[in-house]
Amino acid sequence: MGFDWDKHTGFFHRSLLNPGLPRQYTTADTQRTTLAYFCVTGLDLIGKLDSCTEAERATVKRWVLAQQVAGGDWRRRGFRGGPFGVVAEPSQRNGEDDAGEGNLAATYSALATLVALDVDLTTGVDSDAIVRALGSLQREDGSFKASASDSTCDVRFTYCACAVSTILGNWSGVDRRKAAEYVERCYDFDGGIGMAPGREACAGPTYCAVASLKLLGVLEKLPIPRRQGILEWCVNRQGVGFQGRPNKPEDSCCSFWVGATLALLDGLDLVDDGRARQFHVSCQNRICGGFAKAPGVPPDMLHSFYSISWLSLAGEAGVQEMDAALGVTRRAAGRLKRDAAESR
Repeated sequence: MGFDWDKHTGFFHRSLLNPGLPRQYTTADTQRTTLAYFCVTGLDLIGKLDSCTEAERATVKRWVLAQQVAGGDWRRRGFRGGPFGVVAEPSQRNGEDDAGEGNLAATYSALATLVALDVDLTTGVDSDAIVRALGSLQREDGSFKASASDSTCDVRFTYCACAVSTILGNWSGVDRRKAAEYVERCYDFDGGIGMAPGREACAGPTYCAVASLKLLGVLEKLPIPRRQGILEWCVNRQGVGFQGRPNKPEDSCCSFWVGATLALLDGLDLVDDGRARQFHVSCQNRICGGFAKAPGVPPDMLHSFYSISWLSLAGEAGVQEMDAALGVTRRAAGRLKRDAAESR
């Protein structure tokens, strides 16, 4: 049994362009930039970005660029998660809080979305301001805060900082040695990697840590025992699909977290991608499209995107190749490299 790509195209297209979303997305209202990333990059992965007209793509581009925080305190620069709580008309704002605040996750999502849309980042994106603000978010221990006002810091934001620096081609905001040392302190006793030092290993942070090391250019220096520990931990996450940590149910998004980690460590052949494919076939919704976290559950954007990302890594026919470290298609990543070469 295969995948109904027309239905999945429709799912992403509706989710991206419809003015309203199901009430289940209420709690994600401050993360709309990330939802746009899931839809646009998801369409790019299945080769269906052309399902959006030029006018629709221009609308998405304008919306994403409108989430850029310009002016005010330089430490608040970057992209916000959406217009929630923001006074849209600048002349009516009473202060910086009315303009929102950039955060690392939204900045990564916005830039990755623009890259997928083939937007020239040298026009419309204040790269220097973003890099400067990013540098202010790195703490003495090498970790990164989510934003200027949010003290949350863990390996997710280390990854976002590394990905943003890669996309912009500017690493001046990151102390790379300290960032790598912070990742080193997140290793858990069982071989996986936790969200922060002393935290339980989980698939998501394991991917974020390994991908960060790849983007930092130090993954190849990973000691063999450490590499083998991560590989073994990842392999042990497979049942039919993959679980995020021991004694948890299988979850479709974990196929990407685990699979991409294995791909970055040249260990993807250690798992049974046929069984994983079977799990994802059972997670797809054949009526409205999209993928759920598990069979019998309604589909959502996050699990749809990460399911297709896994299928890309597994070489599924009809799915474009993905850059496992950067979270965009190889096509989009290749354009970044060409643009960087031409700017030298």
